[in-house]
Amino acid sequence: MNCWNDPINSRIIFEQLGIADQVDEISLPALGITACTASDKKVGGIPSVRHCAAWTGYGWNIVHREDLHKILLSLIPKDTIQYNKKVVAATEEESEVTVICEDTSVYRGDILIGADGVYSKVRESMFTILEKQGVLSRKDIKPAAISNVALLCLTELKEDVSSTFMTESDLELKMFRGTPYSTLTFPVYSGKMTTAVFLNATDWEPKDIQAFKNSDRSKIIESFSETLLDNRTSCGLTLREVIHLTKSERMTLVSIEEKLLKRWHTSRIVLIGDACHKFHPVLAAGGNQAFLDAVVLANCIHGMVDVTPETIQIAFKSYHSSRYWNSMVIYISSSMVGKLFLCQTWLQTVIGVILLSIPIFILDIVFKRLFCKDLPQAAFLPLIPPTGTVKPYPQKYSTPLDYDKPVVCSIEGTS
Repeated sequence: MNCWNDPINSRIIFEQLGIADQVDEISLPALGITACTASDKKVGGIPSVRHCAAWTGYGWNIVHREDLHKILLSLIPKDTIQYNKKVVAATEEESEVTVICEDTSVYRGDILIGADGVYSKVRESMFTILEKQGVLSRKDIKPAAISNVALLCLTELKEDVSSTFMTESDLELKMFRGTPYSTLTFPVYSGKMTTAVFLNATDWEPKDIQAFKNSDRSKIIESFSETLLDNRTSCGLTLREVIHLTKSERMTLVSIEEKLLKRWHTSRIVLIGDACHKFHPVLAAGGNQAFLDAVVLANCIHGMVDVTPETIQIAFKSYHSSRYWNSMVIYISSSMVGKLFLCQTWLQTVIGVILLSIPIFILDIVFKRLFCKDLPQAAFLPLIPPTGTVKPYPQKYSTPLDYDKPVVCSIEGTS
């Protein structure tokens, strides 16, 4: 949703990379999610976020993705990245993997990591290989479930509005009961605000979404009800005013797709991020989980003593076993919040009210499990000792071919 949800299990990696202070400079602290009706009556929320600093030693921040990308790119030598390379296919043999690009260029290597998103070409090639081997899961090739359609806006606010709005980031979820609408608004750094208008997916065909993308601003407004457009967002502006202030290139309509693959790798090809798990964006967990994938996979590759198929398989299987179940928990949790909090059907409304009535101590337990205990670190960088009250899970900092042995690098507070 144009933002990076920066919970502490990715924040600790920023500490290792030495960029935590830079990220803090472009972040706003998140206090939680407040759920309310269209008339601004509070009906519940998730306040657990505000306790992160005590539980882990790190706060929870919201960051604009473009700003974060700039910091991460600054760490990489410019001559190591090739732009304008569109992958169209990949093949693998026992000794190497080959990548074919749209411009007919060909690249060969020992391992191919598919980090090319929900419409991954690398994944398509991987499926072709698995199908020839007779091990392709029928569940994996089913189309991703489309749970919602969302209008996403990144708006630059006027100074008189942003000065009172940008001190801290309390995510505001509004449920327009009896209508197909819900909105989520929150500030991000430098006078910007993210707005997501969630719509009922059953009301939209793919051709309608494409037509909507190509529509001008007035047609977008015409498609929404007056009740929705005249409702005030958390910054004080109506949604109609937010849409008018948003530049066309900062506004998009997207299908909210959800998918968790069972199989993440072949002999020499492996997937990370949205290529193998696509979460509902209401918790903004996708980017964070992709980052954790990269850390765990890097640890497994770092522990390889050679690039034989057997060694690569041990590394890939260790990565999958370490990440799959955590990803499943995030996948289920995001999907539940997306369905229940958005309350776009009668049943979702009823269950959403029940969910919002869950005692805070239970929400705290779930929150700790999701975000405060799974804290993987890069084994090849100086490790960061935990400083919070919640003890993280023992981590697998791999020595060569010893992927199941916990913690060979001692960290106070873990085992």
